[in-house]
Amino acid sequence: MASYLVRVNVLTVDKQGKNESKSWEYNFNDSSKKLLDLRYEAISKAKSMKTFFEDEMPEDIQFSSPKEAEMSSYKDFRAYSINIVFINDENDEEVLGCFFKTS
Repeated sequence: MASYLVRVNVLTVDKQGKNESKSWEYNFNDSSKKLLDLRYEAISKAKSMKTFFEDEMPEDIQFSSPKEAEMSSYKDFRAYSINIVFINDENDEEVLGCFFKTS
């Protein structure tokens, strides 16, 4: 059965360059729903995760954009990515969209 997936990754790199990555996924594969409805649910979840990372995190937890990470020589930063993935009936994956901090 075709479905949608929201894949979230948070990467934290300390001042010495040691990194820690945490990932999790949200599956949208309810066979009682239309595929288009699952797509809307996945998009809504991705948007809510983006809002959470940008607006609802404690003030001491800040995320960097790719440019900010580059400017810090990829040390002492925290970044997130949120991917919306379509999985077809043959389990082939296609990334349809990606969110991350841009400024």
